[in-house]
This record gives sequence, C-alpha cells and structure tokens, in this order.
Amino acid sequence: MSSILLCLAVLLSLNQRDDFHAPRMNQIQVIGTHNSYHLEPPALVLDTLSTLDPRVKEWAYSHDSLDAQLEQGVRSFELDIHPYVSGFKVRHVPLVDDNSTCPEFMECLSTLYLWSLEHNEHVPVTILIEIKQAEALLAAEPLCNDPVQIVQRIEDEIRTIFPSDKLVTPSWVQGNAVSLRKKLELEGWPPLKHCLGKFAFILHDRGNLRDACASAGQNKVLFVNASPARSDGAFIVVDDPYNPEISALLKQNMIVRVRADSGLNVDRPDSIKRKEQALACGAQIVSTDFPPGKADPATGYCLSLGESTSARSNPVTGDFSVKAFLQTIIP
Repeated sequence: MSSILLCLAVLLSLNQRDDFHAPRMNQIQVIGTHNSYHLEPPALVLDTLSTLDPRVKEWAYSHDSLDAQLEQGVRSFELDIHPYVSGFKVRHVPLVDDNSTCPEFMECLSTLYLWSLEHNEHVPVTILIEIKQAEALLAAEPLCNDPVQIVQRIEDEIRTIFPSDKLVTPSWVQGNAVSLRKKLELEGWPPLKHCLGKFAFILHDRGNLRDACASAGQNKVLFVNASPARSDGAFIVVDDPYNPEISALLKQNMIVRVRADSGLNVDRPDSIKRKEQALACGAQIVSTDFPPGKADPATGYCLSLGESTSARSNPVTGDFSVKAFLQTIIP
C-alpha cells in the first residue's frame, strides 16, 4: 500500500512540475472583433444621420455570425447588452443601429457554445460584455436598473448555457490563493492545456456594475476590467496600442486588450503602423473591425496573425514552447 501511495505522490509531483513549465493562458495572442454582433444599418439611416453627426459613418460595417468568425480564427468577442426587463438584447443603438447577428444574449451564448462542442480543443475564447444602459433608453422599454440584478442575470444566463467545465472563472484561476491578483503575481495564469475549449467572460465596466460584480461572491463567472492595483485585477482594456503602461501590465501577468483600428479610419497613413504596433506590443487580445476574411473593401486593410490561424505565441510573453504547443492543437 505504501509503495502505491509513493508512486501516486511521484506522479503528482511530476505533473505539477510539468504544469510549472507549461505554456500559460497569457502567453498567446489572438484576434478579437469590436462590436462582434454588428450589422450595418440601412443606407438611408446612415446618410440621414451622418448629416447630423459625422461619427455615424463609423457604423458602416458588418460582421459575420459569431460561429463564422470563430471559423475564421477570431477568439475574442465584444457584446453590447441592453438590459431590458423583458430580456437582455445585444445591439448597438436602438431604432437606428440595432441590427445584430444574434439579437438576444442567450442566442449569442448558444452560438458560441455549440461551435465549441465541435471544436473542443480551441484556445480559450474571451467575451467582453459592455452594458449599454443610456443607449437602451431610446427603445422606451422597461429597463433593469439595479447593478446587482444585472450582474446576477448575466451570470445566470451564462451558466444556463455553459457548464462549469467550459468556463475560466476568477475562482478557478485563484484557487487557494488569498486573492486573484496574488495568485497571478506568484504563480501566473493556469497552463494553457487546462484552458482549452473554455471561455472567459469579462465585464467591461469601471463603475457601479464592476462594484456589483466584485461583491458577487466566490463562484462568480465574470472577471472585471481592472488594473493590477485591485485584488481582482486580471484583465484590462487598453485601447491604445502605444500606451506606455502595456509593458508593465504584461510583467504583472495581466491580460491586455488593445484595438488595432478604430472608427473605420484605416485609410490614414498611420493605420498600418498602428496595426503593427498592436500586434507587437504584447497585448494578448488585439481587436479590429476587419478580421481575417473581412478586409476593408477600399484599402484591403485586414488584421491577421500571419501564418497562424487562431492564435500565436505572444511576441512579448511567449516563447518557443508556446509555439510548439500551439502547433499540436491548431491545424
């Protein structure tokens, strides 16, 4: 009996040692899409409203369905949620820019989950959730205004679709550490091999909703958009790829999202430089309006990872072992 226990202890020790040296979740880089559900509004709407506000021209783009984007290699999504009492809708601006590939939050979740079931070794997919309360008022529907209720409903709907073994959650990452931040400082993110086929959801808010999420308890699904100064700091949105703080954030084992382009302004001389900087800065998530297969028709501008299809070794936090591991799971 003692020899069996000794063998088990040796095997456990070897597994732990392998995990210590294994590539981590924050050592890859993936492409994400901005307003991932968005469909271009009718030309009449664009033409009429752009005379009042030129920024409306920035609505002139469409994304494929979420599962089609996954097939094209996108591994991070952004969903705008309008928290109506009757149901959580996914749209940009009611009445004028409300076309969506998945109008209901649960529909978006189901699309992602069903795709994942058929591709269960994909690298972890991140979903940024932004609550649009002000814009939602335009629809004249009763709103859910309580931050605690909004966060709880989002959590409940996610768990309705995704079982626990398909989720990367704050408590799963934290383990027995005193806080999520302390775990990331001392041990880093979980090995990538343990995150395959999973999803991480991040609440893109720094106000009352984030506070409600932070107080939701140990079993919550949502990470928050927060700096490493907070005990729950793990993911952070830094839109500008030239931001000098990115390097320090990466050294603190933060997962960073930047935007390679913004406002459809990809015909400017600095557009290619910004895209190159976004890919080179080490941000794990690089967001765009022009993912693989959806180049800007006027300029040909498109964001891709080169030969990599859905993920590559991060140019700052990754190394050869990450590249070698990805080659075993990505065709």
